[in-house]
Amino acid sequence: MRGTGRIKKAFLKARRRFRPAAIILMYHRVADVPIDPRGTAVSPGRFAQHLEYIRQTCHPMRLLDLVEAVRQRSLPRRAVAVTFDDGYADNLTRAYPLLASAQIPATVFVVSGSVNSSDEFWWDRLDRLLLQPPRLPERLHIRVPGQEHEWPTTSAKQRQLAHHAIRHLLRTLAPEDRDRVLVDLVRWAGPEQTGWPDCRPMTDDELIQLTRGGLVELGAHTVTHPVLADLSADEQHAEIVGSRQDLEGIIHSPVLAFVYPYGQAQHFTDETVEIVKAAGFRAACTAIQGSVEQGEDLFRLRRCEVRDWDLETFKRYLEWVFVF
Repeated sequence: MRGTGRIKKAFLKARRRFRPAAIILMYHRVADVPIDPRGTAVSPGRFAQHLEYIRQTCHPMRLLDLVEAVRQRSLPRRAVAVTFDDGYADNLTRAYPLLASAQIPATVFVVSGSVNSSDEFWWDRLDRLLLQPPRLPERLHIRVPGQEHEWPTTSAKQRQLAHHAIRHLLRTLAPEDRDRVLVDLVRWAGPEQTGWPDCRPMTDDELIQLTRGGLVELGAHTVTHPVLADLSADEQHAEIVGSRQDLEGIIHSPVLAFVYPYGQAQHFTDETVEIVKAAGFRAACTAIQGSVEQGEDLFRLRRCEVRDWDLETFKRYLEWVFVF
């Protein structure tokens, strides 16, 4: 059995020598945070180590250059593109200086309707309300249009279960309904804890500053971060085209790449892909795990989500993805 495994691995390595694969890395935040239930924050120190390993052992590329290489079947070996989702302020304050030091380009996909908001993204606020306080009322009861829900919230385990259920519930709601639920949650939880530093979307000025030197490009990530598969064609069009128009109006440069919110296969449809194409984007990324090979569908590009891994774990992960 061991011999079979070694033969298989050798075959895959040989295949990749003739069919190079690229990796599009997916980050969200570069920050030290007290709680991170989805594992989307990477500490600045570890992010710096990731970048140094990429710089020394890989071929870092701009996302759109990688897309063109995929289209032309001219991918260099060990090509890597760095991307960020959502548009957190720490992408500028924490990530950008490290990207600049390593001279590694990146693409930041921005939820355009959240730009200039002083509030956190709704999912981060939900984290703080349910998971951070030392004490909460014993039971949580919330109403959403046409439904009522209740959860016990005494123990940490109960809070985690309630948090998971409410997060999935809120992402299916219209923004105004979601905001009403969050207001009710604030009343129920009592005085709010202070928000975390940089746990907010960027402003117009910060987006301009981020892209000024040309190292970082912006991509669109819809206006309100909905599940596109749940929307009508007109609603999807408004989210997709609106996000591009919003961002181009801020930075006065073309925005040519898109990311589907949540990004798994069930979160967008063939119709969604056609709307993205018609909107003039050159490519679209998913959150579906995997590498990218030459000739890939440019509007269903797979990515690899990065966690707060130490250097050895990050190395093993990249090398595994490059082989398989």
